[in-house]
Amino acid sequence: MFLSNERDRATGETGSLESVEHAMKRVKDRRMYERYQALYLHLKGYSPEHISDIQNRHVKTIKSHIKAFEEGGLDALKMDFSPGAPPRLTEGQLETLVQIINNRSPKRGGYSSGGKWTLQAIATCIEREFGYRYSLRGVSKLVERHAILKDSRSSRKTKY
Repeated sequence: MFLSNERDRATGETGSLESVEHAMKRVKDRRMYERYQALYLHLKGYSPEHISDIQNRHVKTIKSHIKAFEEGGLDALKMDFSPGAPPRLTEGQLETLVQIINNRSPKRGGYSSGGKWTLQAIATCIEREFGYRYSLRGVSKLVERHAILKDSRSSRKTKY
């Protein structure tokens, strides 16, 4: 067992193993637990390849967790969001979409038979204008993430 007065071989600091153990015990998010577990195993002397076998993760993922920890400590492992796939729409396309929504009615644009912008109408607009198909959930996230309906339309209790 790694004693608290011994020096951590990865960072040169004392108590790193204990801080990782403590973080593992208090974290609720499964993904963060796995990252802490990877560090714990690394600090115990396991190779990144062995850790990747244990966790069923790619060895590059394990090495990136280790590198982040070595460069910035436990806080460097925290993610504000899941990176996921790169965005489909460019910033310019998003600006164009906002202009369409703000300056046209969905009926006039041929995106919907109604007068309000719905998720379905926005999805149809994106597909026709930019060639990308979005699910209604994807459109909802896009609208929320980029505050697309932030003008007076959103204050009218629009259902979307």
